Amino acid sequence: GHDAIFVGIASYCDAELDLTLTQLFAKARVPSRVYVGLVLQEHKAVRASPHLSKWRTHPNVRTLEFDPEQSRGAGWARSNIATLHRGEEYYMQLDSHHLFAPAWDATCITTLGKLAQRSPKPLLTSYVRNYPENATDGAALVNQLPWRMTAGYWMKPFSGLTPKKVQYIPAPIEQHIMHTLSGAPQPTAFFSAHFVFVRSSWLREVPYDSLMYFDGEEDSLGLRSWTSGYDLFYPTTNIVFHRYHRSGSKKHWDDHPKMFANMTTASINRLGDIIATGGGPNGNRAMGAFGLGRERTIQQYQDFSGVNYDKMYISTRARYGEILGRHPAKSNPRLWVHSDGHFQLHRFEEWGEVWEEWKHTSGSSGKKVGGDVGKGTGG
Repeated sequence: GHDAIFVGIASYCDAELDLTLTQLFAKARVPSRVYVGLVLQEHKAVRASPHLSKWRTHPNVRTLEFDPEQSRGAGWARSNIATLHRGEEYYMQLDSHHLFAPAWDATCITTLGKLAQRSPKPLLTSYVRNYPENATDGAALVNQLPWRMTAGYWMKPFSGLTPKKVQYIPAPIEQHIMHTLSGAPQPTAFFSAHFVFVRSSWLREVPYDSLMYFDGEEDSLGLRSWTSGYDLFYPTTNIVFHRYHRSGSKKHWDDHPKMFANMTTASINRLGDIIATGGGPNGNRAMGAFGLGRERTIQQYQDFSGVNYDKMYISTRARYGEILGRHPAKSNPRLWVHSDGHFQLHRFEEWGEVWEEWKHTSGSSGKKVGGDVGKGTGG
């Protein structure tokens, strides 16, 4: 139907997948319009267990199954998801560890419809609020303060590389900002791979890059989507909840350390190549569909986002995730510094905007600078 939702989920040896799928359908207002494309990377014996094998015969779940040894990382898995799309109007991208607010499907469709009055190509995305370990129902979390995505700092140098890759950090939307928003989604420049809601034409216009292992995945998709004419917004109500830190869970890089090292280096280099295509009508087409889009340029993105890839500056507004420049309530902002202590901050103003230059140092003990120590979470 015209309101069908295709939900893409890539799962790697995740014990919370069954709960996620169960709640996805249980909390939908119209479960029959929800279709799942599942790329299941799991051991054969676990795939055959009752709690997972039942999804093989679910009429609204399409599955591709792989042994963990076959997996090639996040970009590879999510590029496979697109092959399971069967023409549904909307695309929703998730991880495999989520809880949901009641009627999440209706909220997403209504919200995107309202955003269409503000933008011809809206895309809803965010680092959504965490749910506690052992929680099984998102309804109890709906009234908590929503989270948004912030540009924390540049990725730590490694293997002779200084990556043009932002470490994004989730942070609550401050209460005084919430009071001014009336529930309306807000513009952002940052793309979360664990929550996306958009018209499914995005799958064709910004195809998933199978060569992006993990680091650089979100940066490249945000850049490619925005330069392809998509306007990104973060929701200011809780629709979906995400589990950020799962005790005892296996990650792909735990099982594939050599692939992790090689593909992370390749992904970071690829991100630099993507940025170098420039975007816009005169951009370089050397990377084809995986380069920047033709609608806007990297310079326009830098002005909009407050992230400068040329000079490797991050503006204060980007570090707060407030692209429109709303200021935090406290005059002294909380400064996120990697626990390795490998950044030194210099603040200055340029064109009337406060910028923060993150200088890589040789590394020191994980000291606090101006407040809390935070670590990035996403690719």
